[in-house]
Amino acid sequence: MPKPCLLFQTFTGPHPEYWINLFTVDEFFSEIPNKEEKSIAFTNVLAEIWKTKLKKEFPDMNFTIECLWNKEYEDYGLTFYQTDKKKKEPGSFKKNSNSAHKRK
Repeated sequence: MPKPCLLFQTFTGPHPEYWINLFTVDEFFSEIPNKEEKSIAFTNVLAEIWKTKLKKEFPDMNFTIECLWNKEYEDYGLTFYQTDKKKKEPGSFKKNSNSAHKRK
């Protein structure tokens, strides 16, 4: 069985991204047996995907990714938020991408 998620928190800290990026997954598995196990497994996979994507897209930033569970409502999900910026190494330069995939 996949590892369980953290309990949802009443979050009042300085990270509004915590709530903006909150994504619940239990509705994808509401009609099948063992929905709890499937929700936890899917949440853990998404957390790994988000971790890889955030590291690739924002190499100079640190993020916290949390898998969550609300016991009262049996909601499973995850969220992420920026925690702090990485310190640049002396003499390092930021990559300049001329990719056609730049966001406007």
